Amino acid sequence: MLPLSKEYCNSVCEISSPQGESICSGLLEKIEDESIQLKNQEDDILPIVHCDTFVNIHVLSKSLESKSMVGRVYLSTSQMMRLIDVQNLSDFERRDFFRLKIGMETQAYLLKPNTNETIELFPIKVTNLSLSGCFIETRKQLEIGRRFVATFPLTDAKLSFTCQVQRMKKMDDLNNGYGCTFLEPTKRQIDLLCQFIFEKQRELIQKSRNHLDH
Repeated sequence: MLPLSKEYCNSVCEISSPQGESICSGLLEKIEDESIQLKNQEDDILPIVHCDTFVNIHVLSKSLESKSMVGRVYLSTSQMMRLIDVQNLSDFERRDFFRLKIGMETQAYLLKPNTNETIELFPIKVTNLSLSGCFIETRKQLEIGRRFVATFPLTDAKLSFTCQVQRMKKMDDLNNGYGCTFLEPTKRQIDLLCQFIFEKQRELIQKSRNHLDH
């Protein structure tokens, strides 16, 4: 039994590699007992993917909870793709499911150690964003383990995440880079962030196709 009800038919479906690289997006056309099938949207042409290719599957519905799964390609044409052996991702896997390269200029508040008190505002540039964390560049010197609250201006919402520095990388004479994890994000935060990442990846796919067409 597939971990997806037929209520998800006609939802947008994103297919990516296990490394999180976008392959294509389409509409869920069929949800059967042993397979799901997506079709191309409007005049889009789907890429041909080899049979038995292991892929990540993300389904985004306007009225239902988003779904993150994995499966194997059974049949692939320029108009449709059929997937089998579809399984749910665990919560941990889901948080690392999508990773978006981005150039988001925003701000963050430093937190006083061992408290949730904000003590200093500083600018950051988010260059990589996922459901589990982000990579930022800033002139501010941060120590491993230091916490701060970053604001992310998404398409339809502005969200604040409490972040903790996990690693540091020297970028240039002025800026350092920091790999950070999100601390205890809510389900709403994850769902909205997931939707934002999904939309941006679809835009990147479309831009790539337009570039190839020209």
